Amino acid sequence: MVGTSLGQYQVLELLGAGGMGEVYRARDGKLERDIAIKVLPEDFAADEERLARFEREAKLLASLNHANIATIHGLEDAGGVRFIVMELVEGETLADRLAASGRLELDEALEISRQIARGLEGAHERGVVHRDLKPANVKVLAGPGGRPQAKILDFGLAKAYQPDGTTAEISADISASPTVAAATRTGTILGTPAYMSPEQARGKRIDQRTDIWAFGCMLFEMLTGQRAFEGETVSDTLAAILREEPDWTALPSSTPEAMRRLLRRCLAKDPHRRLRHVGDALLDISEAAVPESAEARPAARWTHAWRLRDGFLASVAVVALAAATVVWLGIPSSSTSTPPTRIELVLDPSLASSAVSRTPFIVSSDGRRLAYVGRSVEGEARLHFRDLSSQDRRALLLAGTESAVSPLAFSPDGEWVVFQQTGARPLMKVELATAVVREICDTVGFVSTATWGSDGRIVFGDRNGVWRVDADGGVPERLVGREDGTPDGVAEQPRVLPDGRTVLVTVPTAGGDGQIELVSLETGTRWRLLSGRDARYVPTPTGHLVYARGDSLLAAPFDAKALELAGPSVVLPYSAGGSSIAVSDTGWLFYLPAGGVGASHFSWVDHAGQAQPLEATRGSQLVESGRRGDPVRISPDGERLAFVRDGDLPGAPDLYVVDRAGRLTRLTRDEYRNLYPVWTADGQAIVYASDRDGPFKLFVRPADGSGQPHLLLESDHSRIPISFSADGRLLAFYEIHPESLRDVWILDMHEGSASPLIATAANERAPAISPDGDWIAYVSDRDGADQIYLKRYPDDGTFHPVSIGGGVGPLWSRDGRELYYRRGDAMMVARIETVPDLKIEPPLELFRGSYVLDDGWGNASADLHPDGDRFLIEGLPGPTVTSRLNVVVGWFEELERLAPRGR
Repeated sequence: MVGTSLGQYQVLELLGAGGMGEVYRARDGKLERDIAIKVLPEDFAADEERLARFEREAKLLASLNHANIATIHGLEDAGGVRFIVMELVEGETLADRLAASGRLELDEALEISRQIARGLEGAHERGVVHRDLKPANVKVLAGPGGRPQAKILDFGLAKAYQPDGTTAEISADISASPTVAAATRTGTILGTPAYMSPEQARGKRIDQRTDIWAFGCMLFEMLTGQRAFEGETVSDTLAAILREEPDWTALPSSTPEAMRRLLRRCLAKDPHRRLRHVGDALLDISEAAVPESAEARPAARWTHAWRLRDGFLASVAVVALAAATVVWLGIPSSSTSTPPTRIELVLDPSLASSAVSRTPFIVSSDGRRLAYVGRSVEGEARLHFRDLSSQDRRALLLAGTESAVSPLAFSPDGEWVVFQQTGARPLMKVELATAVVREICDTVGFVSTATWGSDGRIVFGDRNGVWRVDADGGVPERLVGREDGTPDGVAEQPRVLPDGRTVLVTVPTAGGDGQIELVSLETGTRWRLLSGRDARYVPTPTGHLVYARGDSLLAAPFDAKALELAGPSVVLPYSAGGSSIAVSDTGWLFYLPAGGVGASHFSWVDHAGQAQPLEATRGSQLVESGRRGDPVRISPDGERLAFVRDGDLPGAPDLYVVDRAGRLTRLTRDEYRNLYPVWTADGQAIVYASDRDGPFKLFVRPADGSGQPHLLLESDHSRIPISFSADGRLLAFYEIHPESLRDVWILDMHEGSASPLIATAANERAPAISPDGDWIAYVSDRDGADQIYLKRYPDDGTFHPVSIGGGVGPLWSRDGRELYYRRGDAMMVARIETVPDLKIEPPLELFRGSYVLDDGWGNASADLHPDGDRFLIEGLPGPTVTSRLNVVVGWFEELERLAPRGR
């Protein structure tokens, strides 16, 4: 096109070409200035729908007026050619400068990053996201006084060009960092591989935090001379972005702490943990540009560490100050000792129920950090972290912790949390500052408790005993095994005493709380202390053991040197639900009040939201003694309920059936986890999941308890049954796979064969078969949030969205014309017609309340009665009750008074 004219523009020379078109220098004949024009690809210009959308975007982009953004003047059409008119920015790109010099000097990197951040801030304030930020899209000019001046090119054009599902070939050579577009299983990705954010690489919905990620990648490259993420191919690069960390050791030793902190905040894989506003980066850049004296730095860190900004800690400070003032002024006090301060801490999101959780929350040793499994508004259970010293009272979601069972332990410095996920056996750890998740070791089963010692080793317990492993990973060493080869000999809930050589354990016994024992890690000697469970040592001035027995919380003085009780036990005046407590070394007690996560109440709820408690019979009492959040299933004849209840061993739930008369039938009695009962269509048997001999497999057993469990399918991966077709031939389940996450499968009971129906890079689960067997409703996070979809069976290659604004726990009506699901705390319904063509009406809200409508993993825990008029739901009507923790500050003094030594 060189030498041709496009309206008033004379094309002078080709400047470059890329996936978004060719760029030329041109002369504007009317304004007598040189400009840049970008000629759109022919296939783009011929697509009227995309072109119309691009014109709308171009108007917004043209409104950007910032010194650090190359201006877009408008979109033109001349001679049948569509092109963008842009400001011509002379000079080299940041990519050119990096290629020539490698890493930049610190002051130059700070100045360029400051100007890039300012440009991003100006655009983000207008709601514009770049989406393809990279060194090749930043020009570096010589500014006043020789200072570099940065201008961002192609701002917002990535979105304007987005192909809406069309595909473009990705070059295997990423050395030129091309802009790419590709259809994925979950959506469309568009950007440059080495600078894509994890959510962008997954094809999920993105926002300004994607630009912040790319900004972090560029900053890392300026400081080190190497890319933060790079591989031989595009696939290798994307895999590194999703799974690996930058080589932090590549940062020069002279890199200011403020820049290291900024990089980690920009490159947090979870966007919820990432820097939210690029304007905040300017503060860190400014701090890094002003050298601190060696004497000033420790004082600054101390001040930051103890800043009392949050209302929670501020209230503690005010109360403590008031008490101190009373003493200092000599004002008479009604008591010779300062009473403890009691505070209620509201958790948002609320605690998620877990079928295996023994530690619903944990607190760091200094009492300043809290970790717990919370349920998001979409219903997903994930690990959350809250800094109690922060002004921000919200809990931060930690990426990579989806389907977490429970947090297990903080590292001694409070920077890491040990946890385990359902459906997976490895012990994991996550760094709070970066949301980096690392595997520690494989385990035999679900872990009850863990202690991260000052020696860098973690002691944990599962159903096969007590183990020790290096916190950096390795093969665990078994410290305590079965005492006599029977389940009653398993030592659980280990907690290491201060000497580092002795462990408190609970040895469960059938029909009781168990026995609390001490075990020497050096000799293996074991001796019993007292009956109870879940014991921990509390470092009061004289030392105490705090433990649970029945529904009570107890304490006894304990001599940690002599390893013996130093006084009688007393019942503490706290009603802790399920003995869910945590104690900090600073003397703070955190406990979940009774009726918090552990309590179960069931109601019949009609379509108008009118609720009646489950009939007060022995049968209802048995069901309500089950485990919170686990599905309760109504038999096809409406006369029986199948449910999950704790078995003889902690962490080994069993299946039960109860009829209307209250007769209880126990279906399982073993040391394994038996979950997710599903009635066969004739009501004669129960299919369920059991982790007998490895991952969860599908078993079936007669509902009257006769015979033995029968294995339906062998599998190397966990499988969870969800629903049967009305004729009993098809069983829908989902498989938990390490690569494709959760996939929906169908088992043909007549042929005994199973095949995947939906297996993508997203999480698909909770498959519910329609009564006619022609449709599968399921949950998928293909668009970044859990939604309900429909797919025809057999598969015709299409899927159909049902929910709007999130959805989990699908349930079909008996006639197949309505699909119910949970959104937030509401029960929703979508009316569906399948004949002659599929028609899905917009969902409506039926009712809402503080109900447990799903199990925390997206599977329905509620069930619909065969009469179709009422749901059996765990919980009570009314607004959602957010979980609350009770906190007692100054608790050690009270404990010394309640349980004195030697009495």
